[in-house]
Amino acid sequence: MKKVDQARVLNRLRIAAFNSSHYVWVVSDFDFYESSGGWLFAVVRKWGVNLVALEPLPPEHLAGKKFDWGECTTAMKELAVGLKPGPIAFISIGEKFAAFLNSHGFFNLQIGVEPWVNLSNFLPTGNRGKGIRAAKNQAVRWGVSVQAIYPHQIIQNESLRTQVQDLENEFHHQTLIDLRGFLLKTDPWKLADERRFFLARNSSGRVIGVMIATPIGNTEGWYLEDMWISAQAPRGTGELLTLESMAFLHSKGAERVSLGLVPLVSIQSNFNTPEVIGHHKPRLFLQVTHAMAAVFKRFYNAEGLILFRKRFHVAYWAPSFISVQGKTSWSWFRVVCALVAVHKPTFVFWRASRSIPSSQNTLVSDRRAA
Repeated sequence: MKKVDQARVLNRLRIAAFNSSHYVWVVSDFDFYESSGGWLFAVVRKWGVNLVALEPLPPEHLAGKKFDWGECTTAMKELAVGLKPGPIAFISIGEKFAAFLNSHGFFNLQIGVEPWVNLSNFLPTGNRGKGIRAAKNQAVRWGVSVQAIYPHQIIQNESLRTQVQDLENEFHHQTLIDLRGFLLKTDPWKLADERRFFLARNSSGRVIGVMIATPIGNTEGWYLEDMWISAQAPRGTGELLTLESMAFLHSKGAERVSLGLVPLVSIQSNFNTPEVIGHHKPRLFLQVTHAMAAVFKRFYNAEGLILFRKRFHVAYWAPSFISVQGKTSWSWFRVVCALVAVHKPTFVFWRASRSIPSSQNTLVSDRRAA
């Protein structure tokens, strides 16, 4: 197992990424390890815990192909030997990899769901789609329009960049706790030639909404990663922005989009074999996780995010897991604490009360979370 640089990782991401959040590897702070067989892992070590972000990337000869996770067994052994001692936890992984880890003694905890929309059939129809169509039409009547644009085109336009940056900055001051580390770290201007921005403008041409779409490797999928809407935007701006983004991506050949993980709405530990659970079911880990989930739900509208996504024609809801290797409840408890720490929580109200006039707009966002 050897360390590799970000340039090598980015090249592999472009051909092999499959998790909607894989591109955060080159935005956040990770150490990258490559096995002798070419598997890539992104790792952060915190408080003696090895946190591995998402699934590993397969070697080049498997990129874009269907493969059995059993082919990763040797790489997993190398990773366990190469990392410093301590619990190992894979964060925000899919069901197939979670099942593979379960067979190797990892305990899985479902921590959220991710809605996916097939773009061949994304338009809401019938009675179910009445609400979203009405909201979209209301925004149109108020003169809202949507423009697709590359990030570098915004960067080159100082006025436009300022408007977009202001929306982002205001959003990050509207929640009690701001999380900007690990899988939630953002950099809207990175990957400028690969991402697409969608700007919602009012009748005066002012930017009142932003959607950022990130490609998922060499697949035909995209991740609708961020959405910031001004409180002064007409009702339906978010719906219009989302539908227009989907329509544009579909016209360019995209087949599906992720609407982003909704965390902490489905904390379940039933995706484990009896052999793994045995007499070591991590009761303390589960109790702490449920308690922390309840606390964090107070600071963001999880139910509202689910309701917003349900208005679209979601093809399926993919579960997302944390998978932990450890023999005691103390190991799992350490994982939870380390995971909170690496997301760098900041109490925004203290900072905001000193730096933001009360007259500034508030925003809403559909932000991914780990």
